[in-house]
Amino acid sequence: MGDASAEEQKAAQAAPPAGPSATAADASPPTPFDALRLLSRQGALRTEGCLRQLLSKYHGVEGLVAMNGGLPPQASFPLTSLQFGVAGVAEGETEAVELSPEQLAGSQQYNIAPAGFPPLQRWAAAHVAALHAPPGPHRVLLTAGASQGLELVCSLFLDDGDCLLVEEFTYPQARTRSAGQQAASRHRGRRQPGCMLECNLAPRSCRVLPVPMDHDGMLPFQLEQASLSLLSAAANVLEQAAAAGGPQPKLLYTVPTGQNPTGACTPLERKRAIYDICSRHGLLILEDDAYQYLQFPAGPLRPPGLAGLPARSSYLSLDTQGRVIRLDTCAKFLAPGLRLGWAVAAPAVVGKMTDLLNAQTLGPSGLSQGIAYRLLETWGGEGLERHLWRLQAGYAASAAALHAAARRHLEGLAEWREPRAGMFMWLRLLGVEDASDIQEELREARVVVVPGRACHPRASDPSFRCPFVRVSFSHLPPEELEEGMRRLGAVLHSLQQQRQ
Repeated sequence: MGDASAEEQKAAQAAPPAGPSATAADASPPTPFDALRLLSRQGALRTEGCLRQLLSKYHGVEGLVAMNGGLPPQASFPLTSLQFGVAGVAEGETEAVELSPEQLAGSQQYNIAPAGFPPLQRWAAAHVAALHAPPGPHRVLLTAGASQGLELVCSLFLDDGDCLLVEEFTYPQARTRSAGQQAASRHRGRRQPGCMLECNLAPRSCRVLPVPMDHDGMLPFQLEQASLSLLSAAANVLEQAAAAGGPQPKLLYTVPTGQNPTGACTPLERKRAIYDICSRHGLLILEDDAYQYLQFPAGPLRPPGLAGLPARSSYLSLDTQGRVIRLDTCAKFLAPGLRLGWAVAAPAVVGKMTDLLNAQTLGPSGLSQGIAYRLLETWGGEGLERHLWRLQAGYAASAAALHAAARRHLEGLAEWREPRAGMFMWLRLLGVEDASDIQEELREARVVVVPGRACHPRASDPSFRCPFVRVSFSHLPPEELEEGMRRLGAVLHSLQQQRQ
């Protein structure tokens, strides 16, 4: 693989200066960030296998008699044709689409191209260039969804006991033990089984430093004593980490759009401030933007589609130094069962990710890649635009229905903001010290929500109390959202009466 294509670089050069220090008077290029110095022990040792290197190096060379690969013959593949219906090619119509014999054969073969199925990888690269216009060198790697991307990054950059920064409430699969919990665990000489990351980081015993947030996401600044003096919250956390000793943070993990669990959307200027802080402290930024396409700020009647999404407003769009690793997924705008996504980062970082991905799975499913490409090819730009309009309008209608139901049943019992992106509404339960304490009452009322402490680094600390809950509106019809809010309201009202 080479660096970004000429098409991508042209798009990036056409973008306005996006980096935090890019000004008209700034003639010197930014100093590239050496992300590889932060590699874990495994990441430093990870290389491309010699057989894999030999196979990919000569793949596609015209006239070559390739006797170097242990590849099954095409005649051995059991699928001889594959046809499926695609909705949205034209308004209200479904079109039958078929993989060509060559595409079908290639989809059943090993992934030979290291970055993924070449036509789909080129589509993703052009999509990234148009939507984000990364200002620095970058490459695009197809993955088996953002979850694989997370695991690749964690394996390559985090050793046992390493430290990272996250939003105060974060995606549960990105949760680790808090600093206090880890210290207490060391003091007792054993690990607490409930205090570690559920999936990605638990085996690494990583330590988390939560950064305070509001409805616009992670707080880079806090107003100090109602003056105009601004204090960096993230920097404070970093200073505390330095004073405490031990491993210093390597990485900041963030879900910037429709954040899971809070639904927050981080504005561009706040991203600039956070990028500046990370630049000063030598941090990687892991941008997990799964809900980017699920934005509906104007409600169900005016979905933005793709053309109306904020362009050049990601951390990747600001990345002049090569410190951002961006993860995208097909799960939220196509189908999670495809298990597809892509990662974008500096060439050296993507090279390491590619080596590890090929060691783990030899890339995403070939059939999924072939189907996704034919789907996107059949749609074209107009079809994808129509699909996103419908998708966003549906999510917006569900969010509005949940908000309206909450107003009918939770007034005086909870506080919330109407969702404008993502899949979730974040509620603060009034008069409830910890939402986990009422799970039995909710179960009896036949309604289930996610207690906020499940999304907090201190989830297993019994002294931590959290009155928040996460409510999903993404998959339920309006009548069930209504009934769910009615049942939740009845439980809260009953508890309120008991307190009185």
